[in-house]
Amino acid sequence: IPIIILLFSVGLFITALYYIKIFNTHGHSMQPTINDNSYVICVKSNDIEVGDIIAFKSRGEIKIKRIIALSKDKINITKEGKVFVNDKEIKESYLTSSEHGEIEIPLPHTVSENSVFVLGDNRSNSIDSRHHQIGDVKKDEII
Repeated sequence: IPIIILLFSVGLFITALYYIKIFNTHGHSMQPTINDNSYVICVKSNDIEVGDIIAFKSRGEIKIKRIIALSKDKINITKEGKVFVNDKEIKESYLTSSEHGEIEIPLPHTVSENSVFVLGDNRSNSIDSRHHQIGDVKKDEII
């Protein structure tokens, strides 16, 4: 019986290493939802949806952002920072500022296949899918 407990414990540990990741955040792009120098626990899931906060790899760094749209959705952002997905304005109760930051991509934008469109909650201080260096996040880059 002790060997069964040991094998079960090792199996549980290996599973946790694959499905659960802990990150220390750096930056202000997700404030006030996630503050700078916070610890975030990420649980791997293939069931992602709009509104989820995800971690993903981009240029060798781990980024944390909120999913705004899924594959083939059409995004438009007004000069005032209002976000429309498939011509419907989305309600973003998690935003505390009307500042919206710069947009580098041409709008309207259709999200690439097998990808998601992400934005930081602190739009004026976030490099996200609006910027060429991030763009649409491929689902296989999601941690």
